[in-house]
Amino acid sequence: MNFAKDVVFYSWFTPDFLERELCRLFELFFPHEVEPLNVRVVVASHGAKGEAAHAVFSANMIVMYADYHRRHPEEYKLTLLHEMGHFRYSKDHSRFEEYFNFLTWKQKSISEKIIPSNYEDFLYCTKPEKPVYTYACSGCGERLQSSDIEYCSCEECDKNMLLVGGL
Repeated sequence: MNFAKDVVFYSWFTPDFLERELCRLFELFFPHEVEPLNVRVVVASHGAKGEAAHAVFSANMIVMYADYHRRHPEEYKLTLLHEMGHFRYSKDHSRFEEYFNFLTWKQKSISEKIIPSNYEDFLYCTKPEKPVYTYACSGCGERLQSSDIEYCSCEECDKNMLLVGGL
């Protein structure tokens, strides 16, 4: 990752900012809730592969993983709302469809678009990224990208394509 991009990312992706955002989102989606949301947010450098965050119930805490949100910075609000659901609806995902339906209904009256239209996207956030491989034709130079490592030949001149990027 680029050093300058990391500096910018870590200048806003802080526990203080994320806790304020969690409170703001709680007030936005649950304006009539009497019991306050008493959850801390901490930032860890990385989690399990592809994991965006983790709810720690014993500490009333959400752990946000920087490595995931560096790749998907626009998803931090969705991640906070998802994790909030573990504290308000269910520790596991057993009542998450009900929670998602509630958020979708509330989203209709909120101009800030946060909730995806698809339940699966809410439940799992961004799906794990497949690597992209770049091939170049050994004859004419034609280029193609694929998510599979495979033998392929050029559609233009029928010569072998060489793997030139993505490893």
